[in-house]
Formats: sequence, structure tokens, C-alpha cells
Amino acid sequence: MTRAGLAIVSMVAALLLSGCAFRASPTASTEETQVQFTVADVRARSIELSEQVLALVPSEQQDPAAMDLPAPSEVASTLISCADEPGLYWYPGGGAVALVADADVEAVAEALLDRLVTETGWPMLQNYQGGDLDYVQTPDGYSITAIGVRANKGKPPRVGVSVSTP
Repeated sequence: MTRAGLAIVSMVAALLLSGCAFRASPTASTEETQVQFTVADVRARSIELSEQVLALVPSEQQDPAAMDLPAPSEVASTLISCADEPGLYWYPGGGAVALVADADVEAVAEALLDRLVTETGWPMLQNYQGGDLDYVQTPDGYSITAIGVRANKGKPPRVGVSVSTP
């Protein structure tokens, strides 16, 4: 894996929210049951959401020449089994965009989530683990976070997006 790939994997890992891939869906009797997703389903949805969110970064803030970052579909994520629920799992996904040298990375990340909320109507929620990293929740239960990373060790500033399965 390239250094850029490792940087993305590290950044995405730092953003992850815990969860396991299932959703509650009401039955005719209004009871909730767990519906399992396939690995292909959660991977495809994570990639779709990552690409959708990264596309919202304003072009004037992007510096694609600064760093050859892998696309969300090129980042291999580890499927994590849910210990308490056999057959259920959690698939973390995400990606990043290199920003121009003078970018305010925190402001770009915050504006990215604000724009996502405005354009989709999805709610912004506070981190349930007590941290200060808020996230956007999709109707199908995926959690989306964004974080700005300042330039360091010769790497440009960037904004990373993490998508976690329900």
C-alpha cells in the first residue's frame, strides 16, 4: 500500500464510530427485527456515501495535484464482526481530499457536514461517546463524520470523511 493509502486508512480509522451492520425494520405486528446486510451491500453503500460527501468539497478548496489520494473504492477496509451478534458485522469506509495550502481544515470539515445536512435534510447528531466530533446520520443508519487534517511531514492539508455502517 502506498504512503497516501496508509495515510487515508489511518485517518479513516481515527474517525470511526462504533456500530454493527443491521437495521431495525418494523414487521406487520410492529415488532422490530434485525435485517442483515451483505458485505457487498455495506461496502457499496459506504463507497457511495463517501463519494457523495467528498464531491461536496468546494473545488476552490481542493488541490488534487498535492497528493495522489486513493478513491474511496480503492481503500480496503476490514470487515469487523459483531461479537454479540453472529452474522452481523460493521464495515468502515471513507476517503479524503487534498486541500489548498492555506485551507482552514477545521472550517472545511465543518462546512462539509453543514452542506450535507442542508442538501439532504439528514440530521446532525452529537457524538454519543462524549467526544466533540459530530456526525450526520443517513435515513438508513449510516454515520458520516468529517475531520480536517493540517499539513504535516510534507503532506498537504486534507479533509477526511468516514462512513460507518449502522
